[in-house]
Amino acid sequence: MGFGLLLCGYFTITLASVGMGDYRFLAYLLGGWLCVSATAKLKAYNPRFLLPLGVSVAYMALGNHVLDTVIDVLKLVINLALHGTMLWSIIELTHSLGMDKLRTRAIRNLISMVIYFIGEIVVLTVPAAATLDNQAIPRLLLLYLLVCYLLNSWLLFSCYQNICPAGEEYGKPSKPSRFAFINKLNDKFDEKAARAMREQMAYQAEKQAKRQSKKKKKKK
Repeated sequence: MGFGLLLCGYFTITLASVGMGDYRFLAYLLGGWLCVSATAKLKAYNPRFLLPLGVSVAYMALGNHVLDTVIDVLKLVINLALHGTMLWSIIELTHSLGMDKLRTRAIRNLISMVIYFIGEIVVLTVPAAATLDNQAIPRLLLLYLLVCYLLNSWLLFSCYQNICPAGEEYGKPSKPSRFAFINKLNDKFDEKAARAMREQMAYQAEKQAKRQSKKKKKKK
């Protein structure tokens, strides 16, 4: 469906880029390209994914520059836009599918990211906050951000495990990519998605049966 590729792209842009130093631009290029490929697929199931698609292109644009010359505020805005549009799209999609647990996680993650960005704005606009107690606030913000990245990665993995478009549960072939490693990834994702869809259908059937049972008891 696209969540597998989105997870790979998101992980590359966020967690994998942290330790790359001067070569972080490579993570932005690769991760942005994977996110573009993923959201291009996901927009067929929810038009809101057009928004993170556009932001992913902006990440690729960052990869074409030496990061030290990019204004910190610009990177912050693009990061905020990516998380805001991506998580809001997931909230909309999971709501339409009736997947309340995933929707709740997405809302929690969105609120967590907003709190982080508020903290970053304070550090950028109040110089004293950045130097307070040997830069304690920026360090705490970085730790908090890494936790948020992990929570978002887990959310994307959960979406990958539990969401599959109608028809693909029967092994509907997808259009092959020109790149062999992408086809291998897609094969693994399709196999996992098919199993997830069967589990989801069984869960929904069980949930429906419980609802009908409760209705019968109320009538009695």
